Amino acid sequence: MSNTPKGGTIEGNAADDILMVDQGEECIAAGMHGNISKPIDPEALSRLLNRWSQQGLGVSQDRGHKTDKKHNPGKTGVDTPPVAFEKALERTLGDRDFLFEMLEEFTSKGPEWLKSIETLLQKCDGETLAQEAHTLKGAAANLGAERMAEFAVRLEEMGRSGDLSDGARVIDELEHEFESITQFISLQKNRS
Repeated sequence: MSNTPKGGTIEGNAADDILMVDQGEECIAAGMHGNISKPIDPEALSRLLNRWSQQGLGVSQDRGHKTDKKHNPGKTGVDTPPVAFEKALERTLGDRDFLFEMLEEFTSKGPEWLKSIETLLQKCDGETLAQEAHTLKGAAANLGAERMAEFAVRLEEMGRSGDLSDGARVIDELEHEFESITQFISLQKNRS
């Protein structure tokens, strides 16, 4: 239990109170205070924090709160840019320089991620692959790299199922996507 600025308490870890929408109803029924989907939308986070601070973070009166956006990246086409730039820009509160810095940091880690994923596939370590893919999915989604996030979802599902037979193809797709994101960053920077 943690104290809040208004003297209320948060039961458990605050990070546990911020969950994906598809887990929300179960968690609220179990006593959580609310939920927000990933990738985190700054406005939704602000609304949730404001609601908590107004209530002093006591027992929530609005146990059925849901965010207005589900985590469902949908299918993206080949013509879709590798980064949903406007969405990503919203997540950085309009700070283009910060977004570029984050995207460049993300792509600089691409070779390391790919090597790790390839090693896990060679070792047939589906459980660790699923964890690594989940991390990649979250990072990609937070930066608006929706196709990358979808490839990571496929890897995560492969790892959980134990069927790693399509792994080499997904690694090729990830490698291509990291290259596409790098090129996209260059083009966007030149437009600035």
